[in-house]
Amino acid sequence: MVVGQGSGGDGRSRVVALGAPFDQAAPFDQAALSKLGHELRGPLTGIIGLSGLISRKMTQGGGDPAQWARQLEMIRGSAAELLTTAERVSDLARLGAEPPGESSAFDCRPVVTEVAEALRPAAAERGRRIVTGIPPEPVGVTGDPDDLRRLLVELVDNAVKYGDGTELHLDVRRDSATPEIDVRDDGPGIAPDELGRVLRPFERGAAAHERGETGTGLGLCIAARLATRSGARLAMHSGPAGTRATVTLVATQAPEQPGQSEHPWPPSSSSTTAPPTGR
Repeated sequence: MVVGQGSGGDGRSRVVALGAPFDQAAPFDQAALSKLGHELRGPLTGIIGLSGLISRKMTQGGGDPAQWARQLEMIRGSAAELLTTAERVSDLARLGAEPPGESSAFDCRPVVTEVAEALRPAAAERGRRIVTGIPPEPVGVTGDPDDLRRLLVELVDNAVKYGDGTELHLDVRRDSATPEIDVRDDGPGIAPDELGRVLRPFERGAAAHERGETGTGLGLCIAARLATRSGARLAMHSGPAGTRATVTLVATQAPEQPGQSEHPWPPSSSSTTAPPTGR
């Protein structure tokens, strides 16, 4: 895992996941396995304890059926939590085992629109609105559309969960030579000393725990691995005004013209990560 950290003049901090070393890192180290054990222990303890209590009451012929129903619902909730954790671990493991998808040239705007539409109901349940900023002209990129879709779902879902305001923004930017997609929320932000950590498996910021928000701590880790898999870059910028995730994509190569050498379209930028901007 290669990580660059810095601090902007406006008090913002950033962490950038770079290139293949992150993608090739082992999905689980000793610390991650320890955290996985902790994630599994809580729901399993609840299931074992409540099921044993219900069994004893049924054997003794006592107890309130309504109370049993509540306890069974708690067991169901714990089982669902375990299933979610198992599915997310499986997602992360597959990213390390399966080959990258086929790379092709495509317009990224329909993918962004599709993700926004898919997650609008979940955002509305939390009283939030997804606002998109998409240019009218095609934005040509090279990569795997499915990987980009999965990456944006992870980032937008994270913003839906942890944003505080009524809006979160999903913007496609071409004000530089390299296409970029921004996901911005106005939540509590991520502390500077946590920015490098939240891209690791099972790591969550302190603000997430303080808010009582459930989660596996795998979303941003999966997003970072999807980015490096497809040759993109993921940069996290966070401060008191919220968090911005910037995905820097690979620009589409223009077809080679007779008598000309192949050249990037738009031209390649010397910088892979845009600097944080004020909000």
